[in-house]
Amino acid sequence: MNDTTETDQDKKKQAFLQKVMAGLTHYETSNEETEKLGNLAAEMEDVNEAWYANATRVFPAGTPEGDMIRGTIPTTYVPKAKEPATPATP
Repeated sequence: MNDTTETDQDKKKQAFLQKVMAGLTHYETSNEETEKLGNLAAEMEDVNEAWYANATRVFPAGTPEGDMIRGTIPTTYVPKAKEPATPATP
C-alpha cells in the first residue's frame, strides 16, 4: 500500500526536477539541454524509487539483506505529524 497519493508523488517529482534544473543553471547550457538533463535525472529518480520498493518487498525487514537495504539507502519520506486533538469547549 502506498502512503502517498499520486498527486503527492507528482508534486515531489516536480520539486525534484526544479531542484535539478536550478542546480544546472550555473553551467553554460541551453534551456533545452538543461531540461533534458533534468528529465533524465527525474527518470533516474523513478528507477531508484522502483528498485527500492521492489528490494524491500523481496527482502523483508529482519533479514540481513533487508536490514542492509533499509539501513544504508537514505529515504526522504517523512510522515506528516498528526495534529493534536482539539479539546471540546464546554
